[in-house]
Amino acid sequence: MFKCFRQIEHSDCGLTCIRMIAKHYGTNIPLRYLHNISDLNRLGMSIKDITSCCNKIGLESAAVRISPEHITDMPLPAILFWQQRHFVVLYKINSKKKKYYIADPAQGKLTYSNDDFIKYWIPNGEHTGLAILAEPNEEFNNLSYKKENSLKDFFKYLFQFFKVHKVKFLLALLITIVIMATDFAVPILLKKTIDDGIGLKDVSLIVALLLCQLAITIGGLVASSSMDLILTKTGLGVHLDMVNTFLERLAKFPLSFFDKKVSSDFVQKISDQSRIKDFLLTFPNSILIMILTIIVFSTLLFHYSVIIFFIFILMSLFEIVWNTLFLNKRKTLDYAYFTNSSENRNHAYELTNGMADLKVNNAEYSRIGKWKETQTAINKISMKSAWVNTIQGGGHTTITRIKDLLVTGIGATMVIYGDLTIGALMTLGYITGRLSQPFTTLGTSISSLQDALLSYQRIDDVIHDDSEFRGSKTFSEASIEFKNVYFKYAGSSSPFVIKDFNLTIEKGKVTALVGESGCGKSTLIKLMLGFYIPQKGTLTLSGYNVRDIDNQNWLRHCGVVMQEAKIFTGTILENISLSEDKPNIEKALHLLDTVGLMTFINSLPMGIHTKVGVSGIEMSGGQKQRLMIARALYKDPDLLFLDEATSSLDANNESSIVSNINSIKNGKTIVIAAHRLSTVKNADKIVFIKDGCIAEVGSHDELIALKGNYWQLVRNQLQLSV
Repeated sequence: MFKCFRQIEHSDCGLTCIRMIAKHYGTNIPLRYLHNISDLNRLGMSIKDITSCCNKIGLESAAVRISPEHITDMPLPAILFWQQRHFVVLYKINSKKKKYYIADPAQGKLTYSNDDFIKYWIPNGEHTGLAILAEPNEEFNNLSYKKENSLKDFFKYLFQFFKVHKVKFLLALLITIVIMATDFAVPILLKKTIDDGIGLKDVSLIVALLLCQLAITIGGLVASSSMDLILTKTGLGVHLDMVNTFLERLAKFPLSFFDKKVSSDFVQKISDQSRIKDFLLTFPNSILIMILTIIVFSTLLFHYSVIIFFIFILMSLFEIVWNTLFLNKRKTLDYAYFTNSSENRNHAYELTNGMADLKVNNAEYSRIGKWKETQTAINKISMKSAWVNTIQGGGHTTITRIKDLLVTGIGATMVIYGDLTIGALMTLGYITGRLSQPFTTLGTSISSLQDALLSYQRIDDVIHDDSEFRGSKTFSEASIEFKNVYFKYAGSSSPFVIKDFNLTIEKGKVTALVGESGCGKSTLIKLMLGFYIPQKGTLTLSGYNVRDIDNQNWLRHCGVVMQEAKIFTGTILENISLSEDKPNIEKALHLLDTVGLMTFINSLPMGIHTKVGVSGIEMSGGQKQRLMIARALYKDPDLLFLDEATSSLDANNESSIVSNINSIKNGKTIVIAAHRLSTVKNADKIVFIKDGCIAEVGSHDELIALKGNYWQLVRNQLQLSV
């Protein structure tokens, strides 16, 4: 039977299809391994990316165009480009019935008629569809990778949080045992009340037995309430630890990791922690209760009636089998729900945050339509889930009802023939009722384990992927050197944006990067910050290869103003100091004066303590840029990187800020990426970049004398011949 894997994230469909093909040929390759060797980005994979990844794992692959008439001649399984935005695996064709069997990473196994298959595979107006053929070569079975054991890794992950809160967990388990001990006494007291108390007409015995039951009930209530409070407190602590561990781990990854993800996926991963936490809190207690209940009450049931015992067990096993039948369907729906929810949240985020741009382009209703499209898909999945729950729940209820009727009927017959007393019959009703709970709990626990395991698989790339972590060398000097550097972003079809780049950023000097938009200036600054590693050549930071440098330590010595710099929710002071718990107000005020923001600050009722960001006051683009410059200078960095840091400022403000920065540079190494002549003309070295390469290097006067690219840029800005 062909194995269908499910995609973990919305961009994983291509990798998941590769994994299915590999599994078909006998190798179960972990998704994590495929992530590490592929050129996956947040858009997913292109056909070229898929064939490249296949070749890396020993699958000879080729992309072909084929017509529906010749598809039966195509070797299977094959990857198909589906609906012009998705990848699926065609693993079987029934030529007689004209049925096509598809393994969809998002929806599971599906069967299509000829017309539907052609509609989804072949674009309108075309006669052929795209397919990727892949077969193993001699290298396929020689792959070296760490095998995954998701279940083992999952429980290992849980155990680290169990250890931290083990006292509370053990106390909750102890209370559970006490609750169960009192619960076991109830059927015995019930039988004695009916058979002995009522049978002997002994009122004092009845009162004593009822008081015992009342005491047990109150004791059980107190114990149960105590356990709930303990688990609630433990749950809050566990959830805090889980999310904190996740975020700390996430913060250690370089920028290239985030380039491969959609931000809404991270929001979902944080939500997944709650599901894992709920499982950790309920599973140990549920298992303990289930085991103790089955052992004790099964023994009691067997003692009262062997026939009823076997009938009850048989029907309960049938109940478990029934619930198990729906696990795969629920798993498929859960994957589909996650994929669509992530896209839906992304549309909602873009809609609310980009309303101004949408309005000026009359596009708001078009974007609402895209949100509605994904929400409709989510609603369909929810309805399918509701149907599954209804069928599963209806079958479960029917089986339970039949089981109860059989127990009641057989028990009543035994009472008639004198094999059971009335008290024993009522006790049997209580016992079977209590025994039903652990069997129901077993089904719920299996479903809960499946849900938690899915959530764990979604956060696995953050928890266990060490491939993105780098060296331990610390800062020694403010030096940067490029030697024959080539760099491109993720994706095999992405072009090199930096090519054969050779440059030394001299310590204590001002270096300006100029060139047309898209020439690679911002990318170069990100490389200097250690956000990315070049594919070719050598980049040294502080005298060390970028692969060996401790990036966090390096960034402590860097002040940066990025084009896409963010204002965070908080006060102006908090936005300047960011990482400091006790910021230096005098220093912040001095820097705000340096960047020309004090007039604005003094006009605010709360001054430097005024709240800005999403839930604060609005700031103009120029005010935001000046605040970002103050933030960069607050660190008193050894290196200062300014990426179009004054692009939103008027000429007077820009001139004032540039002059002030020059006066306080104090031997700092400064790198400026800009278009404006006024920003770069006083730099010690100006580097003109064209198509990712160095076209010219020199001072302003030297480059003007060359009358080359820089001269042309200056002439265009000044609109006069130089």
